[in-house]
Amino acid sequence: MLARLNAEACMQRPTIFLLHSLGASHREWGAVQRVLGDQFECVALDIPGFGGTQAGNATDIDALVNWFQQEVTTRAPTCWFVVGHSMGGKIVTLLAARSRDGVHGLAGLAGVVLVAASPPCPEPMQEARRATMLDWFAAGRPVRAQAEAFIDANSHRPLQGAAREAAIVDVLGTDPIAWRAWLTQGSREHR
Repeated sequence: MLARLNAEACMQRPTIFLLHSLGASHREWGAVQRVLGDQFECVALDIPGFGGTQAGNATDIDALVNWFQQEVTTRAPTCWFVVGHSMGGKIVTLLAARSRDGVHGLAGLAGVVLVAASPPCPEPMQEARRATMLDWFAAGRPVRAQAEAFIDANSHRPLQGAAREAAIVDVLGTDPIAWRAWLTQGSREHR
């Protein structure tokens, strides 16, 4: 009976949660939301410390997954999907595991999409690159040239125009605490 109710809910208008990559924000998903139209209730979230938010206490992977779990359970969707890009992918993967394990409030997860996701194990990254990225935020926020370098190094093909500018602005608006915590801790954690 419960499976039938979930299937009926998924045939109507399921919820889709969208989690962005390091240095990005909910704005990363604008084009995806336009393509999906009214097929889903799209919930593009700003991970704590990104999109103009403060990191607060969400500086390790458990805290980030707990934050996301609260976002889902507050909305109480009967049928939902999750999409995670890079850093958001690690958070999504770990929340999906909680749903699989029957954690209260996470029933109804119907699918997971990972886009170049950070793995649940330590993310492979050259230490020189990690050190450079940490240096950008050592004294606060990065300068524009550093944000541009990050965007250019992390795009499959060069972003242009408004999309590139929005991505740069997102990096510049990142809470330095969240940036450093991800690179020194979250990306290295094994779950």
